[in-house]
Amino acid sequence: MLDINDVLALPDLKSKKNKKSDNKVIILLGNKKNNISDQLISGRRILENAKKSKHTYWPVRLAFRRQNFWFDLITPFIRVLRKNFIKQGSNIYHMDPFEIRKMGLERAHRTPENAYILTSKQWKMSDEERLRRYNELKKSFEKNGFDDKYPIEILLHRNFGTFDSLNQGHHRMMMALDLKLPRVAVRFDYATHTTNRLQRFFKSVKKRWDKFC
Repeated sequence: MLDINDVLALPDLKSKKNKKSDNKVIILLGNKKNNISDQLISGRRILENAKKSKHTYWPVRLAFRRQNFWFDLITPFIRVLRKNFIKQGSNIYHMDPFEIRKMGLERAHRTPENAYILTSKQWKMSDEERLRRYNELKKSFEKNGFDDKYPIEILLHRNFGTFDSLNQGHHRMMMALDLKLPRVAVRFDYATHTTNRLQRFFKSVKKRWDKFC
């Protein structure tokens, strides 16, 4: 669910090969580093009608050009390899932080109690330093709200080459939820994904696991 105005601001994809129907809103992610803009593949009319009906957010599908060979079945599962392929979309979008929580995109739920407790030895800090960092972040949010210069990064197909999840921004999510902010800035990253067959398998396993839990 993305802010309608953000998506309407995108240029339309101009390609003779584009045969997508206009019954879904689909964005093709660009490449920030190479100054390639995100583009709207389809759905402009849907968004215009939704805006007239006073909707703020609308469901959007995201597409990207994979950065490795289609037969590479290893990279999607290995973080070190995947990092070599990660690209960023060009645009910043806005979402309801409670919708992000509902979608289960966070890898961990940060709270005042576990804020800045990081597993990497490189980033470990004392309790005093953790409290200082937390208080600084809270004061900044209370004074300025969410700073769009530092969007939450969502990596598409991060887990098992199938499921999307936050790449950066768990503490910003924590603060946005605690302060009940209505919207946050997000940017989408992408690299690769598994085959459709494997995606269906992992989604089936997750569905059964969720029922079990």
